Amino acid sequence: MGSAGSSSRCPRAPRALPRDTAPRPAPCHCGTGFGSQCTRAAFFNVNQRSVAIQAALCAGPPALGGLHDWGAAAAPLLPSPRGARCRGSPLSPFRIGKVGNQKRVVGVLLGSWQKKILDVSNSFAVPFDEDDKDDTVWFLDHDYLENMYGMFKKVNARERIVGWYHTGPKLHKNDIAINELMKRYCPNSVLVIIDVKPKDLGLPTEAYISVEEVHDDGTPTSKTFEHVTSEIGAEEAEEVGVEHLLRDIKDTTVGTLSQRITNQVHGLKGLNSKLLDIRSYLEKVAMGKLPINHQIIYHLQDVFNLLPDVNLQEFVKAFYLKTNDQMVVVYLASLIRSVVALHNLINNKIANRDAEKKEGQEKEESKKERKDEKEKDKEKSDVKKEEKKDKK
Repeated sequence: MGSAGSSSRCPRAPRALPRDTAPRPAPCHCGTGFGSQCTRAAFFNVNQRSVAIQAALCAGPPALGGLHDWGAAAAPLLPSPRGARCRGSPLSPFRIGKVGNQKRVVGVLLGSWQKKILDVSNSFAVPFDEDDKDDTVWFLDHDYLENMYGMFKKVNARERIVGWYHTGPKLHKNDIAINELMKRYCPNSVLVIIDVKPKDLGLPTEAYISVEEVHDDGTPTSKTFEHVTSEIGAEEAEEVGVEHLLRDIKDTTVGTLSQRITNQVHGLKGLNSKLLDIRSYLEKVAMGKLPINHQIIYHLQDVFNLLPDVNLQEFVKAFYLKTNDQMVVVYLASLIRSVVALHNLINNKIANRDAEKKEGQEKEESKKERKDEKEKDKEKSDVKKEEKKDKK
């Protein structure tokens, strides 16, 4: 693997701009000295063909339509995502189909900010590739990104670039570098990881923002990701449409009670899995396999401080009272169900008895009708015989 040859121009530089409209070159951090036109590339041989993979974009993309600072024009300064909440629409189309031999799919999120809530309403995938052996070698087609966003903007001008997503299912080492590139289009970029094959209960999405991590030992700060609360919600128009479609579904398990019980069961299972993760983390820290993260320890200490003292007499008494109240409700519900079942049984027996009486009456009436018909036939035959005798 070798780097791009030294020349007066970067091999993957964007098209040149007129001198009077060209932006001032930004400082280059890769050491090649190409400034704002540097797109540092690496080459490796795949199937005996030289494939260029863009490793890092040292400056912003080329100008579009006379806009030099494309990122600032596309995404204005948004509110800080710290302490914010990411909400995705259930109807948002996420392109997760892989093309070729790539291991994950990368795309751009479109949406809008509402105070401290980020609504993700649309998205589109972007051509992306990376080297399995070297995490610093990756390629993202920002020209395709700009063209696609321009077309989406013509359809809905309210949807702006708010972040990006990939089909992890976990964080990768080069996500920080990709996030820095996405900050050119959105200063407060949000990363959403989508698990296309979820094994655990809960939402298959996780949202993150990049923050500066300050170390206790005085070493320079480093960029890392911080978790952000995410949920899947729907707008009022979407909820009305779904409710209209559910009217035609006649299923007894779609009721609110069954949904609440199912959600509680799923929540308890998810809580159990999280507790197991906490236990495994603490065991690894105690064995020295993982370093101590004081922030995580502080959060766990807060959780333990919120736990009640089960040995306290007042707590035991309150627990028994609450349990007895709940058991009384269950007992009354069982009695009511028994009374309703007996009532239905009595009604069923009465209905069966009435049906049997009705069937018996119908049978007797049919027998009488048959008997009358036989008598009429006999009388007719007797009359005919008498007429024949009179003729003779």
